[in-house]
Amino acid sequence: MPASTSRVRRASAGDAADCLAIYRPYVEDTAVSWELDVPSTGEMAARITAACDTHDWLVLESGDRVVGFAYAHAFNRFPAYQWSAQTGLYIDADHHRSGGGRKLYTQLLARLTERGYRQVFAGIIEPSGSATPVCTAATSGNTTAGMTWRGCSSICLAPPNRISRPGQSSDGG
Repeated sequence: MPASTSRVRRASAGDAADCLAIYRPYVEDTAVSWELDVPSTGEMAARITAACDTHDWLVLESGDRVVGFAYAHAFNRFPAYQWSAQTGLYIDADHHRSGGGRKLYTQLLARLTERGYRQVFAGIIEPSGSATPVCTAATSGNTTAGMTWRGCSSICLAPPNRISRPGQSSDGG
């Protein structure tokens, strides 16, 4: 599927079954999701609703079918991390290497930036046997990507000199 034939839109609880169909093989057949049990459709719907309330959850459609999703949620419960987020991205196995992940992640990062988030963390798992770099830049403008160690990526949504505390201007005032 060429990425140009797909579209990204905001998810709703009604997308839970489609997202779960994509997610299930990751939980059952890999260690990628960090989960031991596949969540229920109701749990997936609750996750979508919660993410949309505070961060975002996007789906990738090809035709009338959901073929991928990306989301963000709180990185850590401590106040110092209130402008940090953790992300997840899952693509249907039949749609890997089509540009959909880049399309989802680019839009997710833009939306997180609009909401004021300044640091994003993502665990990135390299496909088995792949010679492809673990992290490729899906970013532009003031967004920078930096690999902290193989398998974990930290993306700064604003250069460090532009990060400010809530209620403080970005120039430090």
